[in-house]
Amino acid sequence: MLNGNPVFQYELNKKFGHLRDVIKQPSLDNFTHQSLLHTIKNKNLDLTLVHYTDLDSIRHEFGADPNCNLMLEAANSYYFQDDIEGELIKEITIEVAKKSSHYTLSTHGYNPYKKDYTTVFMASGKGIKKGLIIKEMSLIDEGPTLAKLLGVELKDADGKILEDLLEE
Repeated sequence: MLNGNPVFQYELNKKFGHLRDVIKQPSLDNFTHQSLLHTIKNKNLDLTLVHYTDLDSIRHEFGADPNCNLMLEAANSYYFQDDIEGELIKEITIEVAKKSSHYTLSTHGYNPYKKDYTTVFMASGKGIKKGLIIKEMSLIDEGPTLAKLLGVELKDADGKILEDLLEE
């Protein structure tokens, strides 16, 4: 909500601000979705990426898999943070996570090879086949596919380009 042109942000808030309740969900995603639709209809876009926070928040709040370790092998009860000051390693218990809005029961970094790990991916526009539905895909395929659309090669990416999604 604080990215991009301030005038454009103001316009979106004027049109759709009534849909959100500060940053509470699902109101924030409703605002985001209507803003996205308006932007797609009214702007000449080269690339648009949107993050529906509620999908992400539910996994953070309840955890995607209580038996899973983070990709960087964090031990149970430990948490990766963005902080660059303070304690390097800090134990986060369920009690600490529940008392603070800064901590959650899970974070980004789940192993994309985990069986039944799902993602939401929607794409439309130049270079994308119209009306195609991909029933299954891997989270690690998003990066190489978007890179190809942008004319960039990700040489060491784990995923593959979803060629079926792309126009020839």
